[in-house]
Amino acid sequence: HVLGEVHARWGLAMHAVIGGSHEAGAQRCRGILVRLRTVDMDHAFVPVLRWASTCFAEARDRDGLQACAAVIGDHAARFGSAEPLSALAHAIGEVALLDRQPAQAVEQFQSAINLIEGGELPRERVESQLRAAVACAAAGRHEDAVAFAREARAVRTVLVRDRSLKPLPLSCIVLVSR
Repeated sequence: HVLGEVHARWGLAMHAVIGGSHEAGAQRCRGILVRLRTVDMDHAFVPVLRWASTCFAEARDRDGLQACAAVIGDHAARFGSAEPLSALAHAIGEVALLDRQPAQAVEQFQSAINLIEGGELPRERVESQLRAAVACAAAGRHEDAVAFAREARAVRTVLVRDRSLKPLPLSCIVLVSR
């Protein structure tokens, strides 16, 4: 039942972000972190935390982002498998982006992508590719930004066709069309 509760909170956080309120999404994500402190971490929570790290970064919520990265880091240290290690690299990329160090952010997002190559975690890969595109754009590497966004679009197109993911957000479509 904890997984269902966390996923419900995640859905509410996504709804807030889609509605334009990153701050409300971050508040929901803080609730997720509070709830996860009361349970034994499971791999099923890693995608939630990866997404939450981006939500915190977009809301410019440094404390939330650091708390999220710490939870992911504890899980990565405990299990050492590709998924939490990739999520940790993703979260560190978000910290670098928030600190206005886009070159470091690109490196971390690339590490996150490399750790999950092979197609087993396509949604997570897309999330890191989209954030790598943002970091590349912030670093003035516009061709690389477009390349990351196009690759993300290609993977998402397959997921949308398979009905396992919604279409790309308009922000990514605009980035690819530039």
